Amino acid sequence: MAYGIEGGSWRGVQRSMTMPRVWALHAHWQKHPRLEWLAAAYLKYEVPVEKKADEPDKGLLELFAMMGVDTSKPGQKVVG
Repeated sequence: MAYGIEGGSWRGVQRSMTMPRVWALHAHWQKHPRLEWLAAAYLKYEVPVEKKADEPDKGLLELFAMMGVDTSKPGQKVVG
């Protein structure tokens, strides 16, 4: 929420924002959405799904395969 409020400073937001102000901002934004929200909606932007830490990145695995690294052996050192 700090984006665009008090210059983006969380400390400034904590000092100045009250619940009535938050509600007023939400009411204003419902009537007058921010430009980046409108652009995201127009472009049908969707938030990327977060990957679990134990799931390998396909792109990274493909890159390693192109370099000839056997990714089935964890801890393998790459000599190039």
